[in-house]
Amino acid sequence: MKLTLFPKKINNHNFKNYGNLISIKNNKFKNINNGFAKNFYDLAKIDINKANGTPKLSIFKVKGRKFPFKIELMERHPMSSQLFFPLDKYKFLVVVSNSKFKPYPNTLRSFIVPENCGINYKAGVWHYPLIAIKNSFFLVFDRKGSKKNLEIFKYKNENINLTYE
Repeated sequence: MKLTLFPKKINNHNFKNYGNLISIKNNKFKNINNGFAKNFYDLAKIDINKANGTPKLSIFKVKGRKFPFKIELMERHPMSSQLFFPLDKYKFLVVVSNSKFKPYPNTLRSFIVPENCGINYKAGVWHYPLIAIKNSFFLVFDRKGSKKNLEIFKYKNENINLTYE
């Protein structure tokens, strides 16, 4: 099978099956610190508590990709959500599948996440590892615990390419 993915612009509606788009645009806030700050709150549905999981906060240093490139695998975290927020003002891409069993090529979707926005994958959502357009840093929030929280699916004969212009 040959498949080329063309990412489309992400929004709350077209990403809702995979997780949350994290953005302050059109979101509620509270003025705090005597009016010197705005608190944009409740931006993601964090899910880390299965099997006594605890929060894990990391920073990833990610190399920018050259396009097109081959999608050779997908991963998921069955016990928790996983949040990515760029620390640089760059767009990034995501490739996801809403399949429950394995990420069949015909279920793959790709999205462009605009600068100053992040995403939070729902627990169990198949996704390709982080795809930066340029070298960048990301704040990552997920689960740590004694139970395994990573599944990887490797494609064998499929020719799946992600393009971006």
